[in-house]
Amino acid sequence: MKMLSAILGTLVIVVLWAAQARAAEESVISGSEASGVVSVVDVRSEDGVVSGIVLNNSNELARNVQLLIRHPWLWNNERHPGADSPGQAELYVVPGPVPPHGNVKFQYQGSPLPERSDGRFTTQVEVVGFTQVGLSDTQPGFQP
Repeated sequence: MKMLSAILGTLVIVVLWAAQARAAEESVISGSEASGVVSVVDVRSEDGVVSGIVLNNSNELARNVQLLIRHPWLWNNERHPGADSPGQAELYVVPGPVPPHGNVKFQYQGSPLPERSDGRFTTQVEVVGFTQVGLSDTQPGFQP
C-alpha cells in the first residue's frame, strides 16, 4: 500500500511539473511587439475583396493568424456627420500557417459595403492575434 501511495505521489509531482513547464513556455506580448513579429503589407480592397500579404518575421511558424479588417466611414462633411455611420469590421483567420521568415497571400471576400454619396470607406487591416509554434535551439530539429 505504501508503494502505491509513493507511485501516485510521484505521478502527481511529474504531472504538476509538466504543466508548470508548459505554462512557462507561454507568453503574452503587447500589440506593438506582436506587429514586429507578424504583420500585413500590400493591402488592397477592390469590389468587396480585401487582399494582401501576411509576413512572419520570426524564427517560428505562425498559425491561426487573425486579421481585423476594418472599413471606417469618412463623411464628406465631418463637421456635420450623419446619424448612421455604415462603417464595419470583420475578423478573418488566414488559412494555413505562415512559415518562419516567410509570407502568405490572403484574399477575403467580405460583406458588401453600401454605396452612398455622403462619404467613402477606407480599408484597414491589422494582425490582432496569432499562435507561434516552433522549436527552440535546444531541441532536435532546430535550424536557424
